Amino acid sequence: MSELQRLEGDLEGVFTLAAEVNAGSEQIRGFLERCGGETPDVAGGPAEVEDRRLRELVERQRSLEERLAALVTGLESGARTFSDRIGRLKQYTLRERFAGFFSAARMQRMQEERMQRAPLAKEFQELLFHADRLLGILKGQRTALTADHRACEASLVAIIEQHKAMLEAIDGAQFRLKQLVPKRRDLMKRLDTEKDPRSREELAGEHEEVVSEYSQVTEKENRLLGEFKLRERHIDMFETFVDALNSQIAARNVLINKLTIDAERWIALCMAQIEAVNDKAMVDIEASSFRHISGLLERRARHMLAAHDDARRRQAADEAFTRWLNRENADVDATAATADKNAALVGAGAPRKMLP
Repeated sequence: MSELQRLEGDLEGVFTLAAEVNAGSEQIRGFLERCGGETPDVAGGPAEVEDRRLRELVERQRSLEERLAALVTGLESGARTFSDRIGRLKQYTLRERFAGFFSAARMQRMQEERMQRAPLAKEFQELLFHADRLLGILKGQRTALTADHRACEASLVAIIEQHKAMLEAIDGAQFRLKQLVPKRRDLMKRLDTEKDPRSREELAGEHEEVVSEYSQVTEKENRLLGEFKLRERHIDMFETFVDALNSQIAARNVLINKLTIDAERWIALCMAQIEAVNDKAMVDIEASSFRHISGLLERRARHMLAAHDDARRRQAADEAFTRWLNRENADVDATAATADKNAALVGAGAPRKMLP
């Protein structure tokens, strides 16, 4: 079937894109985990590069989700086309109707022979192989995404705690600076009024110590402020990445649910149609040939699936799929705005001036 051949090519394209997305995710995850170290790079250049890569990765993830959704709907269309084809097979051809003018029995026999020759089981098995393969891709991605989400969420909590500790250190430095300023002024006044040379020497030494400490604390504060700003940027990137993982996991759940329920319906409906045409056609379709839909085929073999079963579940899956598609379209602008905000963040605050 030409439509299934096209789907096979699309599956290969999805494999390639998924590999690119996985490589990009691993690179971003590694960078963000390094950002959680005790001494992050405050230069700002690498963060800008990784931030741009993160925005590109989010776009590739969205493209992958769109292509996976297109494959799910494509398989559904292929199953519908296959079912319609079976219905058309039951219609008499012009040659068969011509034979019917002379013998109704011959017309019916010609129709049965034609339907017996149609490779329906083989074509339906090809459809099921594509569905089984796509389910395998989706489930494998969901497993990997869930592991990534768990690890990144833990790293995000750690870097937020480090961010809080850094804020406390900045507050401590600023508090000490507020103590040193009046102390320095007091020493300056005492130096202006003190006439005793020995006392002036002691006051000058104490003043020099205060100025030196102020310079050191100011340098520490400026360094902490730079790291603090960079931590904020890393946290924004981390949150964007974790949100993207969340979105992908939700998407995989929706697609897996819909494809599983669709496959259940195809197996019940199409296999019943094929058996109505040829009761020996299903011999070659074995549940053991499939990894992810074997349970559905086994239930069908035990007469536990029927075409009219679980209409409510199918409707719920279709509605969830539609809501997800609509929400994905609505979130495009919001995702772009968040990424632009991350790109606009600067690496460090304005440094504090030193005392003269």
